[in-house]
Amino acid sequence: MSNGELLRNALEHHKNGDFEKAIDIYTNLLKKNTDPQILNFLALSFKSLGDYDSALTHLNRAIELSPNFVEAIANSGIIMNAIGHTDKAIKAYQKAISLSPNLPAPYFNLAKLLQSKSDYDKAIVCYKKALELDPSLHDAYPNLAYIYAAKKSPIKAIGFYIKAIELLPTNAELYNNLGVVLFDNGNINESIECYRKAIEIDPNYASAYYNLGNSLRAIKDIEEAIECYKHAITNDNSLSYAHWNLAILLLLTGRFDEGWKEYEWRWELKDYITNRNFIQPLWDGRDIKGQTILLHAEQGLGDAIQFIRYIPSIAEKGVRIIIECQKELVSLFSSSENIESITVQGERLPPFDIHCPFLTIPYIFKTTNENIPTKVPYLSADNSLIQKWSALAGIDKNRFNIGIVWAGNPKNANDKVRSLSLDLFAPLSELKNIQFYSLQKGEASAQINTRSLAIKDLTSEIQDFSDTAALIMNLDLIISVDTAVAHLAGALAKPVWLLIPPIPDWRWQLNKDDSPWYPTMKLFRGYKEGEWADVVEKIKNELSSRQK
Repeated sequence: MSNGELLRNALEHHKNGDFEKAIDIYTNLLKKNTDPQILNFLALSFKSLGDYDSALTHLNRAIELSPNFVEAIANSGIIMNAIGHTDKAIKAYQKAISLSPNLPAPYFNLAKLLQSKSDYDKAIVCYKKALELDPSLHDAYPNLAYIYAAKKSPIKAIGFYIKAIELLPTNAELYNNLGVVLFDNGNINESIECYRKAIEIDPNYASAYYNLGNSLRAIKDIEEAIECYKHAITNDNSLSYAHWNLAILLLLTGRFDEGWKEYEWRWELKDYITNRNFIQPLWDGRDIKGQTILLHAEQGLGDAIQFIRYIPSIAEKGVRIIIECQKELVSLFSSSENIESITVQGERLPPFDIHCPFLTIPYIFKTTNENIPTKVPYLSADNSLIQKWSALAGIDKNRFNIGIVWAGNPKNANDKVRSLSLDLFAPLSELKNIQFYSLQKGEASAQINTRSLAIKDLTSEIQDFSDTAALIMNLDLIISVDTAVAHLAGALAKPVWLLIPPIPDWRWQLNKDDSPWYPTMKLFRGYKEGEWADVVEKIKNELSSRQK
């Protein structure tokens, strides 16, 4: 058999997946003639077997014999990328391109590497050049779409996903990814169509069910969103965000029995607060009489204020209670009975036997709408501090004194739907015999100097939530967006009117104007996300009617 016939035979074995046989033939051929092309073929067979070291050795030998052997240089880039030598792989592709600028594969492979390093602008140039040379490189289109989405250029991303789908119309992942970009761009209905198409192609596509649930939630189709999250979990029980979002909607709709259990999946979220991993066990409801339990805050200030209400119920278990919380809450929580000690987050903890994060407590107590501990006040302010703030604020008992908060923490993921600007409250200035007091902290407090609502601002004197509580106790009403101040007013049993968006935080539930958590709270729900004028008008009318 001639050398040519042997080579064709080896290539056929390689094509059929018989790499060991191909290697044998290539090796015998190399004994007769050290041909760079045969070395290249041999390297590809070793690559197919996962023997990257041998593959790279033979490619380097081929390049040594033929320094401008473009195919071997490009293949060496593939091998170096596979073994993690990314920078060397980039140099190999760049050299291949310099030697043969009309080959599409090196551009495409270089683009993928640049993309992996988030060097998006250079990756775009390489992908587009690869497509110019070979429009059939289907994978370049979704990769370009991904890059443009990452660069916050949704229109271009959508265009490339549509092109990719034209070429691969039965690819469920492409429809799902297009749906994500459409959703992020505000095209909710179009995203729903994409997710449904992805599910039609692949009925077990967990991520598509999850994303469909997100879109349905955005258009307030809560029940179908719940079903989508359940489908996602059925197909992939490890999908922590599906569990989490399911928990939120179950709690939002008052299905606490299911919701609290799913809420425990929060510890699996990659961007959730780090699990503390104490060596002491997590309380699961077992008898802990005679032990010391650590209750620790894990989320925001408002959450800690909301769930400190469970202290009396836990104390009834015959335990010693220690608290770890944010610095701003230490003085306030000291007014709560049954607490042995309070530690600021980050400081050294005293000894304890068992622990429980605040947001797990309602799960332990199997909390429902019917058995929420609603006895208020469960927090209090020091009488001397109340008197101090009365004098400091110049409280006039002949006027109706209202504390107001118009914005939450701008770092909160939902802040854009829960906060508003102070100027939206300007219509309230038309009401007579009302004095407004700012309870607003943070960046939004600067709006006081530029808006038309007459408002006293003493917040520079507020050191922590004990001061806020003392000021609140001097007021007749608190009007607030969804912030810790609203929780505090409710915990102090002060009348509080809460402005919430159409799909609010889970604890305010749906279709209610009161709260099972705070008996003195009234809810004012927005009709459309981001639009508050009608809500403020309703508040104005209600205040006006009280003056008559």
